[in-house]
Amino acid sequence: MSSGPDDSKTPSPPNQAGNRRPLYALLTANAISGFGNEMAVLAIPWFVLQTTGDVGYVGLTAFAMLVPYIIATFAGGSLVDRLGFRRMSVVGDIASGLTVALIPLLHVTIGLNLAALLALVFLGTLLDAPGITARQSMIPDIASTGRLPLERANSVFESILQFKNVLGPLAAGLLIATTSASLVLALNAVSFAVSALLIRFGVPSTPRGDEERIPGVHAAISRTLAGVRYIRRDTVLLGLAVMSMIGNMRIAPLFLVIMPVYADRVFDSAVGLGVALAAFGATALAGALAYGAFAPRVPRRVWYLVVNAASVVGFCVLVGLPGLVGATIAIGLVGIVSGAGRPFSATIRQERTPIELRGRVFGANLALIELASPLGVLIAGWLLASTDLRTTLDVFAAIGLAQV
Repeated sequence: MSSGPDDSKTPSPPNQAGNRRPLYALLTANAISGFGNEMAVLAIPWFVLQTTGDVGYVGLTAFAMLVPYIIATFAGGSLVDRLGFRRMSVVGDIASGLTVALIPLLHVTIGLNLAALLALVFLGTLLDAPGITARQSMIPDIASTGRLPLERANSVFESILQFKNVLGPLAAGLLIATTSASLVLALNAVSFAVSALLIRFGVPSTPRGDEERIPGVHAAISRTLAGVRYIRRDTVLLGLAVMSMIGNMRIAPLFLVIMPVYADRVFDSAVGLGVALAAFGATALAGALAYGAFAPRVPRRVWYLVVNAASVVGFCVLVGLPGLVGATIAIGLVGIVSGAGRPFSATIRQERTPIELRGRVFGANLALIELASPLGVLIAGWLLASTDLRTTLDVFAAIGLAQV
């Protein structure tokens, strides 16, 4: 697919500032709960390792954290549309907070076996994902209330996500080193409670569109699949979903498989790997901020081509197997694309999706994107095992050309 998204919808500049308190409440709530989640991503595997001493259990726990997220983003979209965005966000935060709080609570009281731990981790992710979809679905109406361009609202939303991706693991590591993983999990539960309160009392309820209420299993399945059907019928959303899947299929293995091997074979330094990955987080934040600052004044097709071309350049630099400085610059280019691409895609999705389908379309889109991650990891692992590092990078650079 050589052409980018339709840019026929040109955003109008805002008038005088409206009521932005709901937007601030939403952004703060999402930052707090997201920060807590990032700490939990590190704290839960560490908790398992410290309490069981079994690396295999850590792998099972990671599986229990990843799989339900894909399930919940797809199937939970219908629930988001049924309950409403604010209510689903609050319910998701409370339910997730309870499951997280039960992990250290059961451990210090009656004990916590592996089956119970995996069940709590599975449920926590399963209940959290619809809440994330609900908060994303609120943005268009809240941005409109605050008379803020949708591009800038999404830019700030994604910038906060990138910022907590850097600070969350760092804070978790420091807290675990000075206190315990149990305390970090308790703080995560508190973050969910604070997020629920901010959304409940700081964000007005968003009107919902009319939705079919036909009972029965077949009708429920049909409602769940409505998001996929809508994406399939809308050529812009379908193309955007495919391009996002390709992007995720390249970026996920870059960090999970390719760069660890690259760091080991090219500059033989774990510290260097950390520096390169930190560059991704910093430039992703810069890319998200740049989108909010410049996107309203740049044609969307131009923006799309420039950021995706930068990603291809980044992979081409890595093909040359440069040292730490060159690899860091290359990863930085990929980070800019990732940071700028997420709010870009979110803005187009929000503009083209009717309010009554927002939860299902956003959830289906996110599930499709996440499904690409394990596929990319498998391809990268197979290529590294059967060929070499340079050939693997060649293939992933070539895949990136499909996005331009």
